Amino acid sequence: MEQCSPIDEQSDPRQQPASNDYSLALGRLVAIRLAEEPEAVIAKARRNLAVMEQAHLDGRVASWLSRWRMLLDSPVEDVVAVLSTDDEDSRILRQTSPFAGVLSPRERWDALRDVRARRRGAA
Repeated sequence: MEQCSPIDEQSDPRQQPASNDYSLALGRLVAIRLAEEPEAVIAKARRNLAVMEQAHLDGRVASWLSRWRMLLDSPVEDVVAVLSTDDEDSRILRQTSPFAGVLSPRERWDALRDVRARRRGAA
């Protein structure tokens, strides 16, 4: 699988909120980790998802979590697509990502720093 940069050089950061850029950068890093360690990453996501589902038994969040449940039962490539694609559906799903704990605090901080630097450079 081709590794993608956590920062998409093609998107114009001025056209979307910083949270979208950060979400996409984190998603792409998780996608890389998923490609490296699919069983461990999916297992962690399933455990996180079970906890999230108990906290959100109904409503909109529950429907997004249900979609994550279906995705986690799908081929890894489908999960990677949601994590690394900048479309509306993927952006919405990444807001309820079950991949907490897959990346280290340092990896998350570095991604935030990179997004900030890129956005400053585009201004």
